[in-house]
Amino acid sequence: MRYRMAGGRQVLTAWSTPVTAYGEFEGLKLPTGGKAVWKLPDGDLDYIDVTITELRYDAGTAGPVPAPAPEGEAR
Repeated sequence: MRYRMAGGRQVLTAWSTPVTAYGEFEGLKLPTGGKAVWKLPDGDLDYIDVTITELRYDAGTAGPVPAPAPEGEAR
């Protein structure tokens, strides 16, 4: 549930963000398409439709983050 403006007031309304496509970037399978949808009484209202065509990582200066240790193992 999420608030939207309707008739000059905020109305709590069902909302969803379905993933519509996946792609691979640098060996990782990631969402590349998606929507934001209001679930209105008169039918769904898609108000954004996103397609990711390029992805760049900004690792900063902190260096790589180590993967977590498998459960039950100390690091």
